[in-house]
Amino acid sequence: MEEDKNTKRKHFYQNKFLLIIFFVGFTILLEYIYELTNTTTIVASQDVFPSWISSLDASILVQINPALTNPIINTIFYVITQMGRASVIVFFSLLFHFFGHKKEAILIFISLLIGTITIFLLKELISRPRPFLTLPTVIPFINELGTSFPSGHSTRLFVFSAVVTRKLSLCSSALYLLSFLVAFSRLYLGIHYPLDVFVGAIVGWTIGKITLRREKRIIDFVSNIVPF
Repeated sequence: MEEDKNTKRKHFYQNKFLLIIFFVGFTILLEYIYELTNTTTIVASQDVFPSWISSLDASILVQINPALTNPIINTIFYVITQMGRASVIVFFSLLFHFFGHKKEAILIFISLLIGTITIFLLKELISRPRPFLTLPTVIPFINELGTSFPSGHSTRLFVFSAVVTRKLSLCSSALYLLSFLVAFSRLYLGIHYPLDVFVGAIVGWTIGKITLRREKRIIDFVSNIVPF
């Protein structure tokens, strides 16, 4: 009997170890894909979108950056924008798993991976320069390279919110507020246009909802690969 308990305990810790390895590997993969989209500065004097879109985007952005900037808010939004990193979302997913929300953890992983790949492809197809490269008055508070359209941070937060609010409805308002703040922080910090964050949010929300519709198939598939 004691030997059986020891064997079960050993398997338990082995599974948890494999799970942590999966989480770490998953995070490295997402961050690597993200970095691929931010390795080269695009040298451009004008936007790639039609002039009426560019003008509208620019007119909204300059009312935020530089109009609203000040040292205290700069720090606040710099911290808030970090919530959109893939490593942060994966960390919260890991917490979900260890607190018993295993299905949610799987769905977040898959939707986050799909969202990251989608954003990577869109950034490669649409080489929109960062607003601080085309608008002289915009102040970049973060040194981010790569293309601007769409916003990966917005996508990740809205993916996360779409999945989690379906399962934990009490968090709905708080999560969507956080998602909005992260999206807004990208404008405030001068590294995205309004259209970038809007499309990023729509892409993330849509991917999250589609993932939920395929919930059973996804969970069955992943469960056969990873010891959840």
